[in-house]
Amino acid sequence: MKRSKKTVLLSLISVIVVCAAVFSSGCGSVNENTATDTTNPADTGAAPSDNTGSADETASAPSASGPSAQDQVYSILDQDPLVFNGILPKQLDDRSGIDKALPVAQRGGLTIGWSGASLGTDFFTQMKLAAEARCQAYGYTYVYQNADSDVATQTENVDAFISQQVDAIVINCVDLPSMLPEMKKAVDQGIPVICCGNQACDPSYPCITMQNSGAYKPGWLAGAYSADQMFQAGEKLTVGFVVDPLGTSDTESRANGFIGGFLYESHKISGNPYPSQWDAMLAGYNVWEKFKNDGKYDDASDNINFIGMSQSGTPDAPGGQKAAAELFKAHPDIQLLYAEDREMVTGIEITLKQYNLTLGKNLQIACAADGVKDGIADVQSGKILFDCYNSPDAVSDGIIGLIHSIFEENFDANNLTATTYLNSIPISKETIGKLDELAANALPITAIPDYNASMSNNADPIQ
Repeated sequence: MKRSKKTVLLSLISVIVVCAAVFSSGCGSVNENTATDTTNPADTGAAPSDNTGSADETASAPSASGPSAQDQVYSILDQDPLVFNGILPKQLDDRSGIDKALPVAQRGGLTIGWSGASLGTDFFTQMKLAAEARCQAYGYTYVYQNADSDVATQTENVDAFISQQVDAIVINCVDLPSMLPEMKKAVDQGIPVICCGNQACDPSYPCITMQNSGAYKPGWLAGAYSADQMFQAGEKLTVGFVVDPLGTSDTESRANGFIGGFLYESHKISGNPYPSQWDAMLAGYNVWEKFKNDGKYDDASDNINFIGMSQSGTPDAPGGQKAAAELFKAHPDIQLLYAEDREMVTGIEITLKQYNLTLGKNLQIACAADGVKDGIADVQSGKILFDCYNSPDAVSDGIIGLIHSIFEENFDANNLTATTYLNSIPISKETIGKLDELAANALPITAIPDYNASMSNNADPIQ
């Protein structure tokens, strides 16, 4: 008899500490990637006619008969799933009727096949090591295959796991829709599948759930904290952006979130707060679209100047160095730098020396992802203003822990949310001493009935 734990909070067992935003390689589809909670409806959004329009004008005024800002955010997400990754619908449809090949009888001694998207960064390497360590702790056999960012190779990896009749398969997706046939083949052979990646999973897919960083919220937290620490009413702040290549949900959602959070907090400081977070999200989205298209966004009335953006090419130190060189050559007067990934910072520092700039002194930097050991140390030293928890340990511990609960603890995983978002935990000078406590609930596994019961039309989406 299965006991139905409707919500399971999987604790991190050997996590390094910290704050969220995940870079796991791609998983795409869309239905469940719409919006987390809800707030007071308000402004309707129209982009300004030129680069000097204010964020207030961008958000536009509320209409008694028109759609709320919240409804407009949902509408944007339906059309463009890249920009609000991690924002869920008000209610989710039941998934209990989808066959997921859940085990009929409890058993241990499992063999788990893990298809990794890549080993090209420290994040992916640590994800592999953490999964292996957790498997060893449970007495499981861990079989790893590296897809090397190639869909065809990942397809071969999963086919091999099916032929080997492993007990469960984990896919760190190179491309989620491309893996749907593999999921179906595995389930047809009685093998359950869990995915991880950087986009939301379609609720109709037969995987148990898919872990995702929920990239919008880490960006929002980084932007709001940066504004809180650096923005002063009546004084223009010049901000530059170093991002991973555009066109992925991680990059687009983190940067969009940074702008939304920055506008939300700066408006409060200026004494002109948005009616709700949804209004700031809508305004931020319109500013982000202008910024992408024009390469700058200078808001004279709100005293913010998003002066330029450079793409890294790769989310690592060489990519950060290259992007920073391009950006600071054109704009050496930047006061605040948004750098998407902590792994870029070492390379960015090399470039900054040419301009006599020192992080934490005459230039502040805020990151939205990969805040693990090095990121924590940099926040403690004052080098980095802000980072967000995106621990590969949290991903691996959570997934292997979920498999253990299903196979050995009678956990009913038949109706979980299709996408499980890593909690966004801020790393700042205020939270350094609380990180172990905050990280204890890094990957919350939630049944759909509990999710639906918890939603409120009057709650802000960013808690």
